[in-house]
Amino acid sequence: ALLGMASIRMDFPGCGDSTESFANNNLTNMLADLKASRTYADAIDGVDNDRVGLLGFSMGGRLAALLSEIDSSYKAMVLWAPAVANGADRENMSFGGPEIYAALKKTAIETGGASYTTSYGQDLILGPGYFRDIEESTPLQAIEKYTGPILVVYGDQDAAVPPAISESAISAATSSSEVIRHVLPGVGHDLGIYSNLEDVAADVINTSAEFLQQRL
Repeated sequence: ALLGMASIRMDFPGCGDSTESFANNNLTNMLADLKASRTYADAIDGVDNDRVGLLGFSMGGRLAALLSEIDSSYKAMVLWAPAVANGADRENMSFGGPEIYAALKKTAIETGGASYTTSYGQDLILGPGYFRDIEESTPLQAIEKYTGPILVVYGDQDAAVPPAISESAISAATSSSEVIRHVLPGVGHDLGIYSNLEDVAADVINTSAEFLQQRL
């Protein structure tokens, strides 16, 4: 509010207060939620529909990139440790290797859901749509088409979305009017937000807010 900006976020299927199964958590459904959120925000008095930006964290960064290709009206984009490797390249490794990924996918297709525990201890059910959408999506190609300013924030010790993937977003942004890199030394994937590193988290949030405030 101090910067004159409103923000909106939602709980994707199986997240937060959502009562849906996480098995419905896939790019198709999440993009539909983002479009619905934009429609909701556009109807609120005081929201300038011509000055709207995107901010996405991790898989949210992938979604932001994909949404910018579907809807070119977003004026600026902030990507926090964005999982933007095309297809399932990152997931093949982050799940423990191609064989484990293939086994999870097979179980999901055959039974409707595969159990997976993240490195943060979250127990998830991955549906077949998760694997289908990930493999068919090309977020880097979406970034190539984006013409607005982009801020990419990542920690140089990120194991979940390695720095090279965040750097690939920067390299892909060949049409962008401005690309800014903000690297956090010694910081992992949580960007200080989930590890109670208050100074780091404040840096990430303030840098992002100021970027958007100055460019929207």
